[in-house]
Amino acid sequence: MIIEKWKAHWFWPLAAILAVFCWIAATYQPDSIPKSWELAVVFDVIVTLPILFAVCYRKRMSRKAFILRVIALQCLGIWVATKIVPTDIQSILPQLMWLRYVGFAVLVVLELWVVVALFKLVFRPDTKAEQLENMGMPPILAKFVLMEARFWRWVFNRLRQ
Repeated sequence: MIIEKWKAHWFWPLAAILAVFCWIAATYQPDSIPKSWELAVVFDVIVTLPILFAVCYRKRMSRKAFILRVIALQCLGIWVATKIVPTDIQSILPQLMWLRYVGFAVLVVLELWVVVALFKLVFRPDTKAEQLENMGMPPILAKFVLMEARFWRWVFNRLRQ
């Protein structure tokens, strides 16, 4: 069971190991870190991690979902890089912060659009759990979401009366 999950989702432990090694390298001898080390970390979070993500999940998601996750991964990577690389040697990262904010703004807008679409689907009285499961929601979560939607519809109907 654990081995199958490892084979299916090997990207996340590998990404965590890469982040830990970068952090150890930065904190072990902070006086001897070369300026080019920042470029290596930026390259890892903007290029290497998305490529590894693509190799791991290339057959499991649509192109749109993949692009959104890569953008989110790169924004998260830039933030993590600002925490890993010591402030005194940062020259590239401050110039990339605007990309992070633009990426997060795009992700927030898209997430809000998805949430509104999900609410519209869930609060329709004729929605079935199978429809939510077909969208990728786990079966138990689909049932709980529909139960909660029914509860809130009941509450709002009672308040109107």
